[in-house]
Amino acid sequence: YDMLKSKIEDQIIENFNFGFLDAFYTGTLKFGVHLGKLGLNKVKKNELWKGKLDFLGLNHYNVGYVDISYSVKDPINVLMNINSRNYKKNLMGWHIKPESMRNIFEMLNHRYGDIKIMITESGTCERKDNLEGNKLHHLIMDTHLKSVLDYQNETGNIIGYMWWTLVDNFEWDDGWKPKF
Repeated sequence: YDMLKSKIEDQIIENFNFGFLDAFYTGTLKFGVHLGKLGLNKVKKNELWKGKLDFLGLNHYNVGYVDISYSVKDPINVLMNINSRNYKKNLMGWHIKPESMRNIFEMLNHRYGDIKIMITESGTCERKDNLEGNKLHHLIMDTHLKSVLDYQNETGNIIGYMWWTLVDNFEWDDGWKPKF
């Protein structure tokens, strides 16, 4: 376990996932990496930002991992999977974690309280053009939609869910191969 790497990874995740949301929720934008008195940390406060969120728009396909190396050439890497046999991977090589949608709802509720959520993108891709035979589509639809319905029944905070996508699209890394 490398405590320094772990601390930096946590701060990168914090900046990326919550920096701007926090600004519109609390009125304070925090960005940077700090280790005690060392590092770069910027804080800007503006009361006009506070409380400006009508709802949260959530895009969720999978989880990502941050990896810090001590290399100057490639110091930070964001990975869409790690060496794990615990999870299936979609056509793009991303881990499919069925429980992840529920985990995100709980994390958002803990951080922002009783706030409305619109799932603006969610889904996965496979090789086939249709749902028949695409096991990951069924797994994601079943588990993510169950999480959405359960959370909605508990809180009433889900205002919409949009599956990505009705038509295939071009992915910069994979071209037209992934079928959504």
